[in-house]
Amino acid sequence: AFDSYGGDFDKKDYWEISEIGCVENGIAEKCYVDPMNCFLNVPKVLLLSLFKGVVNGRKIGEAYPTPQTYEELEENFYKELKYIIHMYCSETNRANPFYADYFFRPLISAMVEGCIEKATPVDQGGSVYWNKSVNCTGFATAANCLAALKYAIYDKKLVTYDELCTALLNNWKGSEELQFTLKNKVEKYGNGCAEVDEIAKHLEEKYSEIVRGEKTYI
Repeated sequence: AFDSYGGDFDKKDYWEISEIGCVENGIAEKCYVDPMNCFLNVPKVLLLSLFKGVVNGRKIGEAYPTPQTYEELEENFYKELKYIIHMYCSETNRANPFYADYFFRPLISAMVEGCIEKATPVDQGGSVYWNKSVNCTGFATAANCLAALKYAIYDKKLVTYDELCTALLNNWKGSEELQFTLKNKVEKYGNGCAEVDEIAKHLEEKYSEIVRGEKTYI
């Protein structure tokens, strides 16, 4: 069945989606794409979830109970991911009205359908569609890290959760053998391992679901 992002896009326009630069998607002549806003470091969000929202001595995320299973670890990570994405979207939505007032785009507005008809610039919701990017960086690394955590803590029980976190805090000093094992013995995303590819697939689905749940300020 045709989904069309929950009815946000008309079906005939949906098939006209194309890349406008590197990763941002848009619909020619109908869509204002607000690119280059966010490049989210997904592995860092995973690190935040492991250390109860703290990184480099600063608390910037949420704290969740120590996971007893891999499923709980994954759940903590996706809660943290949702929290960070929502925080970004909330703040950029606060900033957008300022930019719309002082850095508006009249030339682009004249070329995008909807703006002249509404007498409204693209920056203030004049275009038929407005897409905003929450770009995902470190996707493969995050999938590999999840696979390594599952392997070491829950499947093979090489270390406890706390021991692995300590090894990370010490930058693997004194845990070089564990580092070697995780780097060289654990299967990696994209090499035909169904289990790791499934972890990556789940990450992609959850990331997209979270981003799709956020809206622009207009």
